[in-house]
Amino acid sequence: MTETDIFLNKTIAAAQSKVDANFIEAFISAVGCNWLVALAIWITYSAEDTTGKIIGLFLPICAFITLGFQHIVANMFVIPAGIFVGAVTWGEYFMNFIPVFLGNAVGGAILVGGLYYGAYARQDKKVVEEIKYIKKSS
Repeated sequence: MTETDIFLNKTIAAAQSKVDANFIEAFISAVGCNWLVALAIWITYSAEDTTGKIIGLFLPICAFITLGFQHIVANMFVIPAGIFVGAVTWGEYFMNFIPVFLGNAVGGAILVGGLYYGAYARQDKKVVEEIKYIKKSS
């Protein structure tokens, strides 16, 4: 078996495992994935130097790949690669696309964005109230 065959077999196995997941499995996998991706972005914003930004991106992204979570953009490479060699169909791809897209939206918007908003919304209101108080006092 050549190196090309090994790579091809791994690609086919990855594509098939992604489309074989049912709706709930794909959705939950996508929620976890985008939670890690969005977390990686937030970590890079908090890092002060380039090394911290790289490590902050690397660890969560490595975790989602290692765990086999599904990300809509990553699936846009892996599944069509399986389609082009005849191992997966376009119908299977689109049936996977919907739950993964929805799961990624929930993972990023609610688990990261929503939690940060909930954690800091009161703080922002306090700052606004303090600014109003200072303006009234002046």
